[in-house]
Amino acid sequence: MRSTAMMMRGMYGRIQSGIYPGNPLLSSSGMADFMVTLLYVCNKNNYGVIMVTSEEMKRRLAERRGGAVSASPKESSAEKFCPNCGKEYGADSNFCDECGTRLEERREAPAVEKHGDVVYVTSNYVPGYRAVKTLGFVYGLTVRSRGLGGQIGAGLRSIVGGEIKEYVTMMEHSRQEALERMLDHACELGANAVISVRFDSDSISDIMQEILAYGTAVIVEPEE
Repeated sequence: MRSTAMMMRGMYGRIQSGIYPGNPLLSSSGMADFMVTLLYVCNKNNYGVIMVTSEEMKRRLAERRGGAVSASPKESSAEKFCPNCGKEYGADSNFCDECGTRLEERREAPAVEKHGDVVYVTSNYVPGYRAVKTLGFVYGLTVRSRGLGGQIGAGLRSIVGGEIKEYVTMMEHSRQEALERMLDHACELGANAVISVRFDSDSISDIMQEILAYGTAVIVEPEE
């Protein structure tokens, strides 16, 4: 690994310095696009390897030679992001420059809900914020009984078909109660956000329903 990293560092340095400006492999845009990533040494102590897209490589070469690469509207808009650190990239990027994680496509911004001073999201990041400390796993649990009357009403409704409103109401209340208990747990730990929020449910003895809300409690700060 050390010898490979040394070789790649030397190659990257020669490319940056323009020693191979006339090489058709490097001057051909088709070949440059084909070379999706370039490995180079990012840490002189452990010789870690990071992935750089061809677009980033061409941009750095242009800056080195005193030129500029104009980004297309598609590239200038943030269409991908790093699921690990949250950094945003254009559509042509594939890996994070900071940590090497494969990028994910940007979809609609995750909905951010708030409970008191604690925000919670189903994604693994809070838009516009960065996690500075992870406090651990938090959860909220509740168990509800369907009740004899509810079971009779639901049984009759299942015969004729249609929505079983008795169960819908019970599940809505159970979900909200489990969520509030999870957020209370996060407050006790000193968190101001819960990420990766999920729900799970199970039946107990065919007459009771267990609802679990869980996530990861973190402390977040606004991005600079």
